[in-house]
Amino acid sequence: MISLNPAKLNRCDWFIIVWVLYYLQGVLYPTGGAISIGLLGINLLVSFFCAIKIWQMPHHPPYIKGLNLLVLMFSIYGFALILMNPSTIYYSMGGKSMPSYNYIKAIYLSILPIYAFYYFSLKGYLTAERLRWWAVVFCISCVVSYYHNMQQALLKLMERGSSREEITNNVGYIFLSLIPIWALFRKKPLLQYAGLAFCMAFILMGMKRGAILIGGVVVLYLIWQIISNARGKQRFIVLLLTVALAVAGVYFVIDLMTSSDYFLQRLEATKEGNSSGRDSLYSFFWTYFTEKADAIQYLFGRGANGTLDIYENYAHNDWLEIAVNQGLLGIAVYAIYWKQFYATWRQSTNIEAKTILALVGIIYFAKTLFSMSYGDMTYVCTSVLGYALATYKKPNLE
Repeated sequence: MISLNPAKLNRCDWFIIVWVLYYLQGVLYPTGGAISIGLLGINLLVSFFCAIKIWQMPHHPPYIKGLNLLVLMFSIYGFALILMNPSTIYYSMGGKSMPSYNYIKAIYLSILPIYAFYYFSLKGYLTAERLRWWAVVFCISCVVSYYHNMQQALLKLMERGSSREEITNNVGYIFLSLIPIWALFRKKPLLQYAGLAFCMAFILMGMKRGAILIGGVVVLYLIWQIISNARGKQRFIVLLLTVALAVAGVYFVIDLMTSSDYFLQRLEATKEGNSSGRDSLYSFFWTYFTEKADAIQYLFGRGANGTLDIYENYAHNDWLEIAVNQGLLGIAVYAIYWKQFYATWRQSTNIEAKTILALVGIIYFAKTLFSMSYGDMTYVCTSVLGYALATYKKPNLE
């Protein structure tokens, strides 16, 4: 159990606490102020320090090599953008202004903590037991973020004169990233199923179709793993819990369909093939890359945020986004990154680590196809991923 005595918290506990506080900006303190900048600065510095420590060590999972290459590429392009535009950039196509550091900030915020959690796990500061206790805090933090985001979105709708009471809540993706942590409760199936039910309930209420689709796949995968690894009486209990979860899920969806007009609208839009404008996005960027990019742009891209130079929105597909921004070079680096992720999963011998890697891989590879992936990982997921990378070849404890 994690002691509430500050003197007994280790450095990884404090690292996680800072992330929890950072993601609660807007709830505990104003968004974008000195507090959030300070918290982010502290943890990015810690992440850089841990990355340097990792780079000085031999013998890492293949994934770390792919991650190193990805971080190097994004760093070069991100800092080139800052050097060329030291302050704010105005993108005329979409009428957007943003600080030039936003590009690299989002990527570092997403993937740099992997080094820190991997390092802390190697040093024994982050363990399965501690992560199981932190799962409770993660759940509370996600719920707070969910309702805060919903409240803010509804307030904006009211300001525009809308009387809508339901929204599509992007925080549903955070609950999706929480699913891998339940692989650590292998010996407590009741808690595993409760955790899955909790996550899927909020994913469904969030009404993000991509999150619902991926959530359904990873929940089925985890349940299959749970059943496969269960023995004797535990298998009977697991099968009963599976049936209970399925029944509860059906009733929950039926209740949503009868009580939420917006949920029915989202279902109908899905049936009609409504892709929220992604078809036109993909067509535009694919046509640009294959027909309009010059030789340099084809090989090396337009640079960071190149998609905003030519269109009013991001590509919402990692492969197209990278194709426009970093060209064939970027696609090759990104393909290597995922190849190394797959190689790490294949080489894993630890049951929990292999399951976590599979869940993280399914979630974030699927997101590369219709959302943002490399710039959208949270500490909720990277903490578990870092632990899995450190233990992927450790003996299984029965």
